Amino acid sequence: MAGEFTVTVNDKALQIALKNFSARISSEPLLKIAGEVMRGSIERTFREQGSPAGSWAPLAASTLKRGKGGAGRLKLIQSGRLKNSMSYTTSGNTLTIGTNLVYAQIQQEGGFAGRRQPSSKRRLGHLIDQRIGGFHGPMKFRRPFIPARPYLVFRPEDPQRMQDAMQRYIDVVAKEEGLK
Repeated sequence: MAGEFTVTVNDKALQIALKNFSARISSEPLLKIAGEVMRGSIERTFREQGSPAGSWAPLAASTLKRGKGGAGRLKLIQSGRLKNSMSYTTSGNTLTIGTNLVYAQIQQEGGFAGRRQPSSKRRLGHLIDQRIGGFHGPMKFRRPFIPARPYLVFRPEDPQRMQDAMQRYIDVVAKEEGLK
């Protein structure tokens, strides 16, 4: 037959590149990117003293009196231990972000200081059901109230920052695998 021709496509290199690409674009590296973005976001929340900026409650007069704060001092950064303890882990399709510091939860959510309640009403004497000058209960069991200062927050710009960082990663991998 006149005009017949055969075309053979050798797509082995493309198949290998696609296989390598899909192996590198698994959930683990993408979750790690999200974790790094969130670490940066948490750092920004500490620096800006809340999200939105400046939204954390002011320091109590008793804290200022003890010299634990003052002009130019940032809240929750006396030693930097809480801020520097933030980490993330990935497992399967899960990203976990947080800290193992015992006092972190009270700073995040607020509440009365101390880990234990007095063991009996007998020890308490009588109960005072109102806060007086930042303290709750009889004077011998004073427990300061710590306002919530959420540092582990999902900021409004975080989804876009994650998407942009993941797209940059995907573009780099595609280029390295010869797909771009």
